[in-house]
Amino acid sequence: MQEINNKLKSSGLILTDKAYTFDVVQFITDNAVSTQTPNFVATMEAKVNGLAYSNNDLSNLISQRIGQTLSSNKTLKFDTAEATSVRVKNLDVDNGLGTLSVHFEGQAVFNVDLVNITPQLVAKSQNEVYEILRSKAEIEKVEITLAPSWQKSFPLFVSRIKLNIESEN
Repeated sequence: MQEINNKLKSSGLILTDKAYTFDVVQFITDNAVSTQTPNFVATMEAKVNGLAYSNNDLSNLISQRIGQTLSSNKTLKFDTAEATSVRVKNLDVDNGLGTLSVHFEGQAVFNVDLVNITPQLVAKSQNEVYEILRSKAEIEKVEITLAPSWQKSFPLFVSRIKLNIESEN
């Protein structure tokens, strides 16, 4: 099975446990059946039928389906390798059908539009900027640093205002 999985992986496919059938076609030994021997050589021919899927296709499907339920100001953030676990529920190899049970963990995060926020901050005091930023639902915490330290209001030019987004995990 390891060899089959390696070949599939090179094609970008995954064969999940229990998503295949394994049938022994032929089993031949160098000794007759019912003969006692300390050593023997055997050859087995097997047929493996299974349903493999593309991890990229699965990730895209998850993103698409969950994205349909998210509001327009949110996006889905996740690490594909760690966010998804797959289990086979039903398998019909003869008809090429299978049902997967997929458990997904991710985080819906707000999109923050810094380009449109920055012009609102021109020449405002620290308190005004704090209130403007905190009024946005997508902003949870605000830290303001003005330089030089004696500066009491934001610059008069948009190009002099620098905003950073940090995400807490």
